[in-house]
Amino acid sequence: MKRIQVVDLFCGLGGFSQGASEAKCDVIVAIDCWDKSQKNHKINHPNCVHYTLKLGNTENSVDKIADLIRQHIDFSKPWHLHGSPPCQKLSIANRKTGNVQEGMRLVFWYLDLVKKLNPDTWSMEQVSTVRKYLPNWIPNIQTLDASHYGTPQTRKRVFCGDGWVIDISDKKQTISPNDVLKELHKEGDLIRGYSVNRPICVKGVYKGLKKVVGVDGTRKITEPTFTICASAPLKLEKQIGDNKTKKIRSLTIQESLILQGFPKTYKIEGFMKDKRTMIGNAVCPPVSRMIMNKIQNNQKLD
Repeated sequence: MKRIQVVDLFCGLGGFSQGASEAKCDVIVAIDCWDKSQKNHKINHPNCVHYTLKLGNTENSVDKIADLIRQHIDFSKPWHLHGSPPCQKLSIANRKTGNVQEGMRLVFWYLDLVKKLNPDTWSMEQVSTVRKYLPNWIPNIQTLDASHYGTPQTRKRVFCGDGWVIDISDKKQTISPNDVLKELHKEGDLIRGYSVNRPICVKGVYKGLKKVVGVDGTRKITEPTFTICASAPLKLEKQIGDNKTKKIRSLTIQESLILQGFPKTYKIEGFMKDKRTMIGNAVCPPVSRMIMNKIQNNQKLD
């Protein structure tokens, strides 16, 4: 069976690329506009060709990027195109400043590229909001909960594409932070939710902060966490001594990376804020691994 070639657009830290690599696929091209995330992608996927480009603008049209990608594909082998267009303008975390038209612009650009390239298989990942704006021709639109596929968090994202279908038989046994971060374990320890605040300004005068999105409450470390967020870290509430004393701290970068589904060996460099943004925006590798495994299984049947 020939190994599948993968092209990862808007690749970020490399969540989809990592899952594809774990599924024994060859990631051949990765494109993103953020040089800091590209640097980390290259550290972890050194055999991939990297381009730091702002996709979707007038300089990088569908035709130009299609020609660029074709240069790297061996058409005697199967190949897969994936894209995770930036979702900030569509996310509920930005519902006060969101802009559907702007948020969907890169989604439609990517879908035009899919039509232009006509890959053997393809996929796209987006926030749940995008589902109601997708055109009717899009196949296989699914909302996937990462906790069903080997990730210790209940992150829900819309995936769509062709050449694969995830069904109920693909669900795995749920894992928790306690399964992947043994050092966290202590009876009574909790993972606390987060909130994202936005400043309130009236005629240029600062009036304080307003909570625009958040996850209230706590979860035991023996159940999947809340979604890892780029804007605010989850917190660990540790019980001290007789459990009446609590110590609360933010999850570390390494803990957040592992809870997003990356292996412990995955390297990430940069400032703290940038690292949290990269992790929070990444595709969960176990989900992309599941998708690429399904494509490979279909290839065997053919």
